[in-house]
Amino acid sequence: MKLKHTLTCIIVIALHISCSDQNNIIISKPQETIQGVVVSEFAHRPIREVEIDFKGIGVKTDTAGFFKIDIPESRIDLATDQISFMCFPYVSRKIKIDQLLTKSIADTVTMQLSVKWTMYQKILAAGIEQSYNIIPVIDWYRNNETLKNSKVIIMRHDVDMDAQAAKAMAYIENQMDIRSTYYFRWRTADIDQISYVRELGHEVGLHYETLASYCAEHHITESTAITPEIIRTCREILKSEIRLFEQKYGDINSICSHGAPQNRLLNVANSILVYEENLSDYYVEIDTNDPRFLKNTAIDIFIADSGSQWQPIPLIAAIQQNYHTILALVHPDWWGDMVISSTDG
Repeated sequence: MKLKHTLTCIIVIALHISCSDQNNIIISKPQETIQGVVVSEFAHRPIREVEIDFKGIGVKTDTAGFFKIDIPESRIDLATDQISFMCFPYVSRKIKIDQLLTKSIADTVTMQLSVKWTMYQKILAAGIEQSYNIIPVIDWYRNNETLKNSKVIIMRHDVDMDAQAAKAMAYIENQMDIRSTYYFRWRTADIDQISYVRELGHEVGLHYETLASYCAEHHITESTAITPEIIRTCREILKSEIRLFEQKYGDINSICSHGAPQNRLLNVANSILVYEENLSDYYVEIDTNDPRFLKNTAIDIFIADSGSQWQPIPLIAAIQQNYHTILALVHPDWWGDMVISSTDG
């Protein structure tokens, strides 16, 4: 897919108004029609379900980005009438009718993302331009042998605090024909948000924190107090959590441990529960934080934006330096509008 170099998403609207004389300020006909198509120039595809309102008449674009508004028995005032356009996660706009009536075939409306989302979009565009396949975790795990000669970014998102930002990120990726993986904690798991992410074609998994939760509940603050019996108990709890997550939110194929404050206190990761375990016993194929995944699938570099700082290098730098296989952990929290503390867990 060929992308134009731009920091904003341009919406092109082909607009036609049937009227006899556009020079008149007031236009009145028994059946006036406003119609057009909304297209994301940056993502190079039509945008569906853009909410459009004109004089209280609301419509949405269809799957091809087309809209049509019929206004019977109505008058159009070119001086004051406005059309509003709203499409999550873009900033909504109101545009005067006379700004849309030009002699060109298509009139143009600029719909902007926030600065941070535009930066993220730019990173994705750079990856695509450099011929990277951007794929979910499970796709890499199942097909890494066939993909070993391709440049790949395995895109993983840990949804720690801001599920709405995850929804926005999933939308932006979908507009660029990208699929990735979203790991939801119990506190961010929401049926509407998860269903939305799934409908866009992304993978969903559980971001578990089983050991940390158990230790917090039982006031365990020293790693020496974590006995083999506690590990066995937490393993059974994790299996139950995975079954429950699937019952509530649909089948999952991969999981990923969360780094909670309790883990930092204990200096023990939640992923210790699956070390050397047969993951089929947990009803999944892979834990993305399992050392076996990192070692056995030939990942060249693991990059994360934890704490809103890229480590060990920015993802855009890894793309520019042409790393062959990149595992990228991008937290929606740091790109959305919610104020997140680095100590939130």
